[in-house]
Amino acid sequence: MLMIFATENTTSIYELLGVVVSLVAAILSGWFAFLSYRQTQKISDRGLNVEGTKMLLDIDRCLMDDPRLWACLDDHQVRNAKEFRNAENTPIFKAKLDAFAYFVLNTFEIVLSETRSAKDCADPRLTEL
Repeated sequence: MLMIFATENTTSIYELLGVVVSLVAAILSGWFAFLSYRQTQKISDRGLNVEGTKMLLDIDRCLMDDPRLWACLDDHQVRNAKEFRNAENTPIFKAKLDAFAYFVLNTFEIVLSETRSAKDCADPRLTEL
């Protein structure tokens, strides 16, 4: 009779221990899932920054290839140069200037749309656009 009582009590302790271990495992699993989600968001944001930087470097490369393209962006001193006045009337340069302008606009449109879609945006004003 004493043996039966010990067996029943031991079984209930093992059952209780199994429930506690399961709860701890579920809590830890949820915590690590949250940490994984947060890390994924950080990596995604970093990837967005890296891609945006690459696009800006492409714009810089275009400007270094043909400095006359600064005329599209602002009143740069190259606009007053004699070579620019002679070149701005050629259809090739006009087409190149238009292509560069579209390239810049498309680049920033891509960056802005990706930034808007980011859920954990550093600047909440960007999601209101």
